[in-house]
Amino acid sequence: MPGSLISFSSLWHAVFSLSAVYALTGLVLLVFAAMTFADRTNRHRLGSGFFWLILGIIFIFGTDKNGGLLPHWVTGVLVLVMVALDGAGRVTRGSHTEATKVEQAEHALKLRNKIFLPVLVIGRAGIRRCCGDGCCFASDKSESARNVE
Repeated sequence: MPGSLISFSSLWHAVFSLSAVYALTGLVLLVFAAMTFADRTNRHRLGSGFFWLILGIIFIFGTDKNGGLLPHWVTGVLVLVMVALDGAGRVTRGSHTEATKVEQAEHALKLRNKIFLPVLVIGRAGIRRCCGDGCCFASDKSESARNVE
């Protein structure tokens, strides 16, 4: 049983780590890139697609607290390529249809307050990770405040 708790704990920390958030954000950006490349109505779809593709690569493989897979200089060069694409006017908004106000209202009624569930779960996970079983807010003074007195 203790082995399964350790693996669940390590899985929990891996899923809710900052690196995981960056990787998931990068995956979303790669989807944006694919949608942009597929948008035949966008005159600058290649420039825009490469912009989102590069940003996704930076988020997935870029530098994090563990070093990441891309050296800092490669990330810097990729950012400069993004600046060049945008500066040359090659990054434009595509034509996508938005939901009508009626459709938006129907979805809002369907979701109601469930939309806040991910935020609450992530917040709770952060507090639990910070505090563990005890509460870190329960102490009167921090260690640094005790040293000052």
